[in-house]
Amino acid sequence: MNRKIITRICEIFEEELLCKPEDFSVENYNRFEEEIWNVKEELDLKDSPFLCLPEPAEEADYLMMNASGDGLSEPDIESSRKYLDMMGQAYEKLKKLL
Repeated sequence: MNRKIITRICEIFEEELLCKPEDFSVENYNRFEEEIWNVKEELDLKDSPFLCLPEPAEEADYLMMNASGDGLSEPDIESSRKYLDMMGQAYEKLKKLL
């Protein structure tokens, strides 16, 4: 995986997901999703940048989609906590690749 891709994805994690569960909102989740999609165009990628996210990011995304009604309503604090923990694990895996 390209260092530039990893760096950009880590920046998005830092902007939207490295926060306390009490400060996390569905808006953070939606912006994260949108910004990750934007990486494809920004860096002229052939494949989805979501494929670059290590586990447990995919499982965390399913958790948040269910907890937030596909990004339409605020998740409960426990779902936010679990999502942020799982995405934090994925972030740490990416950081190790830099």
